[in-house]
Amino acid sequence: MSLTRWMVCMLAGVLSFGFVAKADDHDKKKEKIIVLPAPVKAAWDSRYKGVEVVKIEDKKDCFEIKGKDALNDGFKVVIGLDGKLWSENKRKVVVASCPPAVIETAKKWAPEAKWNEHFEVETKKSSPSTWEVVGVIGEKKYKAHIAEDGKVIKADKLPEIRKEEIRKEEKREEKHEEKREEKK
Repeated sequence: MSLTRWMVCMLAGVLSFGFVAKADDHDKKKEKIIVLPAPVKAAWDSRYKGVEVVKIEDKKDCFEIKGKDALNDGFKVVIGLDGKLWSENKRKVVVASCPPAVIETAKKWAPEAKWNEHFEVETKKSSPSTWEVVGVIGEKKYKAHIAEDGKVIKADKLPEIRKEEIRKEEKREEKHEEKREEKK
């Protein structure tokens, strides 16, 4: 065997062994299971029901959790060791899963609006979560940013609605209620 062939064979053997070793190390990393502390797990379970956990990273003072929701959208959450939500990138949430205070405030803010099926939530650097709600009045979209406790942070200016139209709508609703009561 010539010296060149011998060198090529040696090089191929060394490289293939290196790839096998790296693949073996990669498999060991995949098998590493991270157990969440009770407060972190409770915080995750209460806020993200039905969400698939894709990846968990253990930082020294917090956990970074990547998940996929029912809409197949990926998002990242950072939860402190005490179970407090530090941050969450923007994600869509079905209106039925939103906090009741957010839904009530949105309906009070624009009672005549037809709401989108999803609201968006975002939490930045330990500040309270902000919900972006979008409603349609006529053919125009209106947005409001509402805190989780129901306080309006920022909102588009709504169109003026004539008082006569509101009264007519209230009278129609009263008539429908009277008819329903009579049927009972």
